Amino acid sequence: MKSLEKNTKYIQLSKIAFDVNNPRGEKEHQIVSDPEFRKLILSIKTHGILEPLIVKKAPSEEENFILIDGERRLRAAIKVSETDKKSDGTVPVLIAKDDADGRILAYQVHMLRKNWDKAAETKSIKVIIADLKQKNPALTEKEITKQLKEITAHTDPQISDLLKLIKYDDKVIEKVISGQIDMSHLIQNEASFINPLKREYPSVFSKYGEDNLRKILIEKVESGLIVGTRYLMDEFKHVFADKKRKDKIEKLIEGFLTDKTKNIQETYSEYQNLYPERKKKDVSVGKTQKTKKKKIQKDSKEAASSYRKIKLTSKQESNLQKIRTNFENIGKKLTQEENEYVAEAINCLERDCLRASVVMVWAAGISKIISYILKDISDYNNVSSKMAQSRKDPYKQLRNYKTNILGEEDLRDGRDYQLLFYLLHKKIISKTQYNKLKGCYTTRCDCAHPTDINLSLNEAMTVFDNIYQLIFSNKKLQ
Repeated sequence: MKSLEKNTKYIQLSKIAFDVNNPRGEKEHQIVSDPEFRKLILSIKTHGILEPLIVKKAPSEEENFILIDGERRLRAAIKVSETDKKSDGTVPVLIAKDDADGRILAYQVHMLRKNWDKAAETKSIKVIIADLKQKNPALTEKEITKQLKEITAHTDPQISDLLKLIKYDDKVIEKVISGQIDMSHLIQNEASFINPLKREYPSVFSKYGEDNLRKILIEKVESGLIVGTRYLMDEFKHVFADKKRKDKIEKLIEGFLTDKTKNIQETYSEYQNLYPERKKKDVSVGKTQKTKKKKIQKDSKEAASSYRKIKLTSKQESNLQKIRTNFENIGKKLTQEENEYVAEAINCLERDCLRASVVMVWAAGISKIISYILKDISDYNNVSSKMAQSRKDPYKQLRNYKTNILGEEDLRDGRDYQLLFYLLHKKIISKTQYNKLKGCYTTRCDCAHPTDINLSLNEAMTVFDNIYQLIFSNKKLQ
C-alpha cells in the first residue's frame, strides 16, 4: 500500500494492536456500519493509505506496535488485505515515542485536515492533558495552558473554552459529538451559571459540589428545562448580579437545583416576583423601547453604511454577487420577517461581520421552516412522537422531543435540531442535506456564543449557499 508521506515505515498489519482509548470514542460496530467506512475501504483498495497511521512500540515486544491514531484506516486496511490478493499486508506508519507525543501528532494531523469537529477535538485534548500530567504530575494549570497553546495554536479564549469543556465526563462529550447536546450549553453552563454561583454563593457551590452541579445542569439541558444558552446569558445573569436580596435568591437557586422538573424560566419568574415594582417598570420600559425600535434600526443601517466593504478576490466577489442575486430573485416569495433577516445577513456579510451574518441567515432559514410547519402543526406533533420512539440514527440522538406544539412561539424555543429531524423524517431533505444543515447550525451556534470562532469569508458564504439551496429553493418546503 502506497503513501504520500516520505519518511514513513511500512509494517505488517498483524503487528499492530488496536488502542482501547480511541480519541473519537467510536466502537467497532459504529465504524463498520458507517457507510463512509465502505467508501474508505474502496479508497484504500484503489489508492492505498494516503495518511500514515500513528503507532508506538509495544512495551514488551519490540517488533509489535500499539495504534495511537488511525483506527478507521487500520480496520479498512485489514478488510482490503482479506479480499485483495495484490495487497502486501503492510501499512504506512509514523512511530511516536509515547502516548503523549503520538496523540499530539494525531491531533495536529486531524486539525490540519479539518476532519474533527469541536467536540471531537475536546475529547482529544482531554486525553492529551491526561498524558501530559502522567508524564509530569507536577505540571501547573498555567504550564498546561501554555503547552496547549503551542500544541493547538489556539487563542486564549479558545483555550479557555476547551478547558471548560474538558471538565465534563466522556459520556457528556460523546452526546455532544452525536448531536444530543449542543456544545454551547457546556460552555455557558460554566460561564453563566457555575462560575457566578461559585463567586456569589460559595456555600451553595460547596454544598452541591462542582461535578454534581455539572451533572444537574446537563440533565436539565437534556430535559429541555434550560431553554437555551441565550437565556442564561441575557436573563438569568441578573439573578447572580443582584446583591440586595441574596438570602431569598439563594433559596430560589437551591429550589432550581433540587427540583428535577423545574425549568430556568420558572426560577427567573420567581426572582422577578421579588420585585413587583420592577416588573411594572419593565413593562413601561418595554413600551418605550418599541417606539424607539424604528429609530434604532435606522441608526444601525446608517452606521453600517459607513463601514468599508471587505477586499475580495474575483472569485469571492462573484460568489458574493451570486448570493445577493439568488436571494433577490426569491425576495417576493419571502415573508417580511424572512426578508428582514436576509437583508441584514447580506449587509453583515458584505461588511465582514461574518458571525452576525451567519446568525441572521440561519434565523431566516428557521423562519421559513417554521412557516411551513405552521400549515399543519398536528402532523409535526405526530412525526415528533414517531421520532421520539425511534431507535434509529439520527432520531435517537434527541431524547426529549416536544410533541405538544400549539403555535409559533413553541417552535421558536431554540430546539432547531428537532426541526431538522422533522424535515429529514418527512423526506423534505436527504441525509446528506441534513448533515450539511447540521453543520450550518453548529457554525451558527459557535457564531452566536462567545466561542471565538475563526470564521472565514468562504465558510460564511458556504452557510448562505446551503441555506439558499436546501431551504429556500427546496420545492417541498413551498
